[in-house]
Amino acid sequence: MEEAPKTPSEGPKTEEEIVPLFFNVPVGMASRYAHHMLVQMGEFEVTISFFEVFPPLAMDAAAQLAEARKGVRADCISRVTIAKGRYAEFVRALTSVIEKPEAGK
Repeated sequence: MEEAPKTPSEGPKTEEEIVPLFFNVPVGMASRYAHHMLVQMGEFEVTISFFEVFPPLAMDAAAQLAEARKGVRADCISRVTIAKGRYAEFVRALTSVIEKPEAGK
């Protein structure tokens, strides 16, 4: 499988910013589905934990519902810690994706 071309970050340019940053996602990196997330604010950082929910295994819907009422397991699949000073920038980047009109509509 061919890797996507690596391009430098398109961030703000200053005289101090002379080293290009190349984003790379390793070929074998796993992707997991996150059903829930937890955001925790520290004094200097923000930690975001992502969780995948595993519904109980059961032979029919009634049995599955009875098991679910006892509690459902949600495993933390990833944690990301961001410097508090950069957190607003991350939120703006995520929000801009939601606000863009869908292509082809």
